[in-house]
Amino acid sequence: YGKKPVILGADQCQVYRDKVPPEERLVAPMGMFNTGTNFVFKSLVQNCAIKERQKKFGMLSRGIRKQVSWGKHSPSSYREINKSATGGDEPYDHFFPIVIVKDPFTWMSSLCRHHYEA
Repeated sequence: YGKKPVILGADQCQVYRDKVPPEERLVAPMGMFNTGTNFVFKSLVQNCAIKERQKKFGMLSRGIRKQVSWGKHSPSSYREINKSATGGDEPYDHFFPIVIVKDPFTWMSSLCRHHYEA
């Protein structure tokens, strides 16, 4: 708990940059139901763009996807074995996932207010 977000995995940014060329990079949210994945997606679309990708594929190709290719509500262990029907055909390793986590109490109470069917 705290008043600031906790960012884990920042040490992997350089590994990702070294592995995936800028014009091929994609960013997408992932997380459990009702953790804010849609909000994060909308925020990314309004505020971010990968310029090298836009230069190669056009201004509409911002490099922001609604979900990672293995599914935004799927565990990361599905990364190499699952392909979401709406996740696109991009290689899984081109995605830099933004993982959203809520504390269990807040998440459970919000999940009870807003039901999901999976």
